[in-house]
Amino acid sequence: ATHQVLLSQKELLPWRKGDAKANLVVDLYDIMFETWGLKTAEIFDLTAAVLMVQPEACDFQPLHLEVITDEGPTLGQTVVVPDAEPNVYVCLEPNGDQVKQHLDATFSR
Repeated sequence: ATHQVLLSQKELLPWRKGDAKANLVVDLYDIMFETWGLKTAEIFDLTAAVLMVQPEACDFQPLHLEVITDEGPTLGQTVVVPDAEPNVYVCLEPNGDQVKQHLDATFSR
């Protein structure tokens, strides 16, 4: 889900009006844009944070997830267990516009 919310460098400009923390966030993204020549960047942690405080930005789905704990190349991977009792609600398709609006309101102050 967090791969679906993308920001461009231009979209971060209003955040420069914010406090020192907001400017630090923009500085970190600027490094990514300038170092790797990205046109857009996923905002993994920020999307997850917004969804925690604004859950209406996603239609959460009940699923049964487990984390692989066996040693090997899949260690730590999260997998869906089909036909099992749901044990978590998961955001699969966040509303990117709502997430960005919340971030703008938070960082542009």
